Amino acid sequence: MTAVASFYVFRPLNDLDALRDSLDEACAAEGLKGTVLLAAEGVNAALAGARPGIERVAAAHFPEADVKWSTADADSPVFDRLKVRLKPEIVTFGLELSPITPVGAHVDAATWDRLLCDPTVTVLDVRNGYESDIGTFRGAKCANTGTFGEFRDFVARELDTGRDRRLALFCTGGIRCEKASAYLIERGFEDVCLLDGGILGYLAENGTDGAFEGECFVFDQRVSVTGRLTRGR
Repeated sequence: MTAVASFYVFRPLNDLDALRDSLDEACAAEGLKGTVLLAAEGVNAALAGARPGIERVAAAHFPEADVKWSTADADSPVFDRLKVRLKPEIVTFGLELSPITPVGAHVDAATWDRLLCDPTVTVLDVRNGYESDIGTFRGAKCANTGTFGEFRDFVARELDTGRDRRLALFCTGGIRCEKASAYLIERGFEDVCLLDGGILGYLAENGTDGAFEGECFVFDQRVSVTGRLTRGR
């Protein structure tokens, strides 16, 4: 089996050109493929290859990263090649994060399950519509956007600070929830939390026994993963 890892880190990065070159060299030396996006605000990475090699690259460059793991068949490529790129943002939204930007509180899987049953909580799927169609949490309100950049229009159209007093956000791995929660707090929503580790982290803990229904869309050639974090349909 091929190991597939995804991780992000929000922290200021300096000397991006040198960091890009170092990551490119390290990933190539380990025979890894995938995409690593770097910006002044942090890193967003998805890599496939041998797990020890991925672990060495992540530990050397971003030791604080909470890596999420899934698998793919060894004869089924996940990525065609390696890309290490510099970007204005590590996920396109129009809002750059800094260490002092307020974001929602992270909650674990057990707390999340309790929130799903609380009628006073609006559970919000911040992913794109085609991702939600493949799988989501029971009772979630889906943004149904075409791109993450459209989330702000969804907020203006569908959410209200007077009605939606408690918001619980989730996405694939957590990175979009970080930015979405920062935006919501900026817009006056005071009680905002997010699923720590996203759907991938939840599935790693609960497998098929949790409240997630369907499969989780992933941005690689597998298209989706099952509750057991193996290739989906």
